[in-house]
Amino acid sequence: MSVLWEPADRALYRNVEWRSEIYVLDRDIMAPDDSGRGNLNAWGAYSYLQSKVARNLDVGVRVDYYKPDSKSYANITNASLAPLAYTSSNPHRWQICPYLTWWQSEFVKYRWEYDYAWGRGMENPEHILWFQAIFAAGPHKHERY
Repeated sequence: MSVLWEPADRALYRNVEWRSEIYVLDRDIMAPDDSGRGNLNAWGAYSYLQSKVARNLDVGVRVDYYKPDSKSYANITNASLAPLAYTSSNPHRWQICPYLTWWQSEFVKYRWEYDYAWGRGMENPEHILWFQAIFAAGPHKHERY
């Protein structure tokens, strides 16, 4: 689901965008421990809110949630099911990601992002800093500036 609001008289300079998505996995498998048929059920979602605060500056925050399946055979070394299943009970992971995007021009933008992820039964908590440079080359581009 996506919602975009732009004031009619300032559409190039201000807006607010909210986007959310849910994804689901329901997959039949042959269990890697030779116990027969199995099933993987995992799901996740994300939602972000982003605002254009100036013509060349966007700020936003994204929240992610992921719930993999819990299987006793998930860590068999020759057929690991991670990240779709883990051996722990009730594994899950949250992540929050504030970011800032600066449009240097209509062809170049830079994004700085901080990700903090935590949960249960999966990886340890993580702190990640990202820097991303995106540029367009060629006769046209697809983003509004």
